[in-house]
Amino acid sequence: MIVFMLGALAVAPLDNSGSPATLSACSSLRASAVVAEMSGLPESIQGQMKQMVPDLAPAGAKFQRGDVIVEAGLPTRRFVGAVEGKYSWVVTYEHTQGSVHHFHAIVFGRAPAGDYAPVPHGALAGPLCQIVDAALSGALSADHF
Repeated sequence: MIVFMLGALAVAPLDNSGSPATLSACSSLRASAVVAEMSGLPESIQGQMKQMVPDLAPAGAKFQRGDVIVEAGLPTRRFVGAVEGKYSWVVTYEHTQGSVHHFHAIVFGRAPAGDYAPVPHGALAGPLCQIVDAALSGALSADHF
């Protein structure tokens, strides 16, 4: 299955504080709907995320924030959180290329057998709350998989 990237990158100055991004900042989400740890996701999604984004730090952990290696061995991406929709999950992570910090989301739809699979055209990049809202809106047919 091919997953395409849609949307524009959010350009933000590099934040050297290392403070984690959070989905709780998105006003459209209920705090109870947010999963803050990868372990809170269905096992099938956890396994697929490890294959699709193998270099992923846990939420809040240190990660490589740019092209200049400050601390060797750090992952290049960091899990932000996930949100469960009616028939889908939206999994978000962040990373920095050069000095451009941005967010990605991958939408996993529930298949008839009950497992989850990445939704075609369900990989998004852009401002965190906007990509989560877009994914949950059904615009990608994620909730109709």
